[in-house]
Amino acid sequence: MIARGLIIQRQTANVLLVLCFLIMFTFLSGCGFKYVEVKHPEKFNSTRLLDPNHSPFEISKSDTDPNKTMIHLHPAKIMLEKPCLVNYRKIEYWFGKIVAVNGKLPDGKEYPVYIDSGFSGGDIEISVNDIIAKESNLEILSATYEKGEQKLSQSERRSQWGLCFLPQLKIGDVTIQSPFCAYIPWHREFQLFGIPLWQEKNLFLGNSIMSRFKYLCFHNTKMQIEFSYNQSFHPEESKEWAHYPFNLRKKDKLIMVDIPIAGEVCNIYFDTGGSGMVVKHNMWKKIRNRITTKKPKDGKFFSYQHGFLPCRKTIAKTLSIGNIKLKNTEIVIMPEDTPYLPKDTPGYISVWTFKNTSIVFDFEHDLLWVKKNGNSPDNRR
Repeated sequence: MIARGLIIQRQTANVLLVLCFLIMFTFLSGCGFKYVEVKHPEKFNSTRLLDPNHSPFEISKSDTDPNKTMIHLHPAKIMLEKPCLVNYRKIEYWFGKIVAVNGKLPDGKEYPVYIDSGFSGGDIEISVNDIIAKESNLEILSATYEKGEQKLSQSERRSQWGLCFLPQLKIGDVTIQSPFCAYIPWHREFQLFGIPLWQEKNLFLGNSIMSRFKYLCFHNTKMQIEFSYNQSFHPEESKEWAHYPFNLRKKDKLIMVDIPIAGEVCNIYFDTGGSGMVVKHNMWKKIRNRITTKKPKDGKFFSYQHGFLPCRKTIAKTLSIGNIKLKNTEIVIMPEDTPYLPKDTPGYISVWTFKNTSIVFDFEHDLLWVKKNGNSPDNRR
């Protein structure tokens, strides 16, 4: 028995040494998650999209600036006879804390579609990245990364996008035809010794298309989203629901909801593509004396576009948001000058904040509905 115990201890030690070696080698060799950008994306432009006489986009000269080209596309056509339920993708929800569903392109390929109210680029309704565009042979119209003679920074390049012609996207029984689609000329991937082991392939469905439905219901305990294009939302048991007004902010179409947080009504951004609860320092000062929390600690927050950003993190023992009370809720505190949030946006709450109940975005009446049975023993993972 003693000999067997020694052998097990040696095997365990060897495994730990190998793991330590791999971690050190990974760190020293630069392996891990990388942002991979398309070099000279304008070289892949579709000749048809460049032709104003045959392009599916409307290409015209600006009335005020003859050197400027204007590109327009009519809003997508949405086809859905009656409300339908679509299952969440479990991996993205439980590990990424975001809602993603399966979407099918015209060639039959399926990709994750993030339901992301934070994707609100003007009239842009959907986005695809370079990997999907290449695999599905989608036509693109992109621009250079040059700004005069000065090259753009990495952060500036990641905020650039082109256009993509996507004939159709199907999500369950929902059919979206010819959406105004953005082309994102970069993706993330996990590399080991410079070899990609995983490449990001996803689409984003943003506010411009979300807000055209009568309502979207997130059944979080069942991990299903309900789309309704023609029928209005009427709760079967109205006493079980509370509702809060929201508006789509004109300049960026972000969902700004008026909802009590720790007893104080806040005008806060609701990001369906966000993870948890994120507030800036000034908003944190407003609510911190109303709740009991652990001492905030310095940390890192992962942003899809900007990578890891400095922040502080704390755990609220109890936190009331609207008509629900949460326990052990993580709050991420960002500096006021963070590039992650617009300057006049104090923070956000997300679908994950309400993971123990159901919520409805009633776009017909500009109301956020929250089911009252949302008390949670622990609102962490």
